[in-house]
Amino acid sequence: MNIVERRITTAADSAIVSFKKKRLAATMPVCRLLSRLRVKPRHVTIFRGLLFVPFFFLWIYHYYPASITVLALSIILDAIDGDLSRMHQPDSDLGKFEDIMVDNVMVVVLPLALIYDGLVSGFLGAYNEKTAERAISAPVKTSTRQKA
Repeated sequence: MNIVERRITTAADSAIVSFKKKRLAATMPVCRLLSRLRVKPRHVTIFRGLLFVPFFFLWIYHYYPASITVLALSIILDAIDGDLSRMHQPDSDLGKFEDIMVDNVMVVVLPLALIYDGLVSGFLGAYNEKTAERAISAPVKTSTRQKA
């Protein structure tokens, strides 16, 4: 490894360490509270997994601010459950599996909501401008009946 690669690696490592310290400073008070309440990381993971049901329905019924809030809460809980599990030390294989599965559900549900809403096509996630413009504008219901 030459000197330039070493400097880039060192800069990236210091940025990652700095981010982790800031994240821990924000999540540790919540983790301590949850630990005192005897909430286990598995409980947080299961709750996070259940949040995708309201996210999906809020999204398809066009309650975008509420659905984005639920998604943000899920992302915050992901950080909290990771720190809480590190705080409790004994990692279980079941807990690791559940966390990975909930992460994968998030990776599937968000695109499904976008496809259902017509913001992207189901074929390779192609962007569809016409449907995006329709989704941004206020929904207007028109009658499908033809006048005789």
